[in-house]
Amino acid sequence: MKIIRVLSYFLSFISASALVLSVHAEESAKPGMPEPPGGAIKALLSKSRDGKTQWSIPCSANGYNGDMQVSARFLPSNGHYTFLVETIAYKISPNNGRNKGNINFRIGKYDSNGTGYLAWYKSPDAMIQDAQWHSLNVSRNTATDWQGLIEIEYIFDDSFHDTKCSKLYKFDSPASGGSTPTDSAQ
Repeated sequence: MKIIRVLSYFLSFISASALVLSVHAEESAKPGMPEPPGGAIKALLSKSRDGKTQWSIPCSANGYNGDMQVSARFLPSNGHYTFLVETIAYKISPNNGRNKGNINFRIGKYDSNGTGYLAWYKSPDAMIQDAQWHSLNVSRNTATDWQGLIEIEYIFDDSFHDTKCSKLYKFDSPASGGSTPTDSAQ
């Protein structure tokens, strides 16, 4: 009898847990809000710095690798969120002794008002390609009620022709279930 009672409590707990997960999944999918185009994979959480979560947003093409570390977060503001992105550092590899690479990016939003982007930040034609981290301090923000977007373009300097790599990263606001970024290869 005691085993049946324990088993009954256990099954009730599992049923209640499944119901909570099901309700959470339904609530996190906002009605009428399809995902922006593109497949998604997880971006890399690199570390926390000064209480801010720092994300790594990489892109690779033709043997070149670009990586930029950013702090991205949502701040509550008048019934919506402000998506704040602050760049911290970049690294371009391999070390080919060149220093005319570029890192361009823009932030945007995807919400009930549609998709919109701010103007591109275009780096000087002087990004160092030595496989070392270099400071890059740029701050951008935009209002959203659903997702924040970061579109990044790396232009790797090569002696024959430049190689480009771009990706779109999506960050979910607290209203859409969190702030874990995903990326869409372009």
